[in-house]
Amino acid sequence: MEHIHVYRVKASRRFSHVYLALCVVISVSMNTCHGKRVARWVSATMLIFASLQLSGAIRWDKQPEKPTILVEGVNNTGESLKFVWNFVTEESEVIDRVTFQRRRDSADPTEDIASNKEGGAFNVFPEFTSNYSASPLATLTLRNPVTNDDEFIYSIVVSRSKNNLPLPSLTDQVQLIVFVPPRITTEPERESKVSVGDNLTLTCNVSGDPLPEVTWSKDGQTLKLFNVTGPVLHLVNVTRKDVGSYKCTAKNKVGVVSHPAAVNVECPENQCEDHEFGIRITSIRWIQAFNNSNAIEYKSLKSNVTSEIARIYTQSQNAEKQLYGITIVEFREGSTIAVVRLRFERNISEPLKPLEDAIKDGILGQNIRVDTQLLNTTMLPHPTTEEPTTDDVDGGPSSNGLSAAEIGAGKSFSEADGYRM
Repeated sequence: MEHIHVYRVKASRRFSHVYLALCVVISVSMNTCHGKRVARWVSATMLIFASLQLSGAIRWDKQPEKPTILVEGVNNTGESLKFVWNFVTEESEVIDRVTFQRRRDSADPTEDIASNKEGGAFNVFPEFTSNYSASPLATLTLRNPVTNDDEFIYSIVVSRSKNNLPLPSLTDQVQLIVFVPPRITTEPERESKVSVGDNLTLTCNVSGDPLPEVTWSKDGQTLKLFNVTGPVLHLVNVTRKDVGSYKCTAKNKVGVVSHPAAVNVECPENQCEDHEFGIRITSIRWIQAFNNSNAIEYKSLKSNVTSEIARIYTQSQNAEKQLYGITIVEFREGSTIAVVRLRFERNISEPLKPLEDAIKDGILGQNIRVDTQLLNTTMLPHPTTEEPTTDDVDGGPSSNGLSAAEIGAGKSFSEADGYRM
């Protein structure tokens, strides 16, 4: 007796516009070897299409931002971080288990962080309880302030079934990237004094993620001829040409920070003399931060004035008037007045003339506007003694914050472009 079997399989409801008809007609007796092979093939085919029909119902309704990028101090303010997933299923589907995992990169093995069964409470595995928590429907929380030690690829695995048949797991992953702005961890000495012919080393160790690049400049100009080993600047066989304001700058893709260092040369006993004077800076209004040597405004203005004066005296036409030292003694009110002390070799003729010539047009350097004459310090008002405010200490912003134009050197007093001393 011959049997005719006709099977019709409808595709997944997600693709209802596709109607797949499979018709198999077996025109041979089922008790033949060939007929049994065909029957087994038909059965396997039916299971495949049944699985396709079941697997299409679940979908993601919400997923974390990919990748999730945090910048310490910017959008990473110390609060806990949540990775939230939501998914939608058919009523007849059963969520058997949700598992959170992590791995350093795609080549590393995964570690199970937490899991639950059938929508119940999550069990966080013991080694992760201090760092993570998890809650239904599918939320993974990093409990502590996020650092770059938390950079992992986090994944979720949703195991499910329907009609007691296992379905393909639903999976997703998100990479967490944490950037850290540059920090100067070892600062060069604020002021160094070295004898002619000696060597001097300035160190500027930094941290950050990505690891910052460190560059050095002297009197505002980056010099490729510097003897630099990583973050260390070597001044070899020091001469008076090395007097001036140095700055190490650490920069990565999320920030920049700088620190100044003044270098002066020791003068043999009784062979030098000091000249002290005032320079009225007309482009910068007075603020109380200029009375506080820890304020970022003070440090920035001091470095700018030092650099511009040093640059004048290192020019070839002023070689016989080379400096042994530059000191910004203080700033005083009256617009803003920089009290400056320059040290020269004794009996130099007209030591201040290069500076006086340079400011005849009312500009010191490129963009610091000043009076056209130097001031006698004995005629200047004395600075007020006022305790620095909390905001003024350690380079914090002043309540009288200045604009870039008011700085006079084209730079703002931000931590990113300021000085940490």
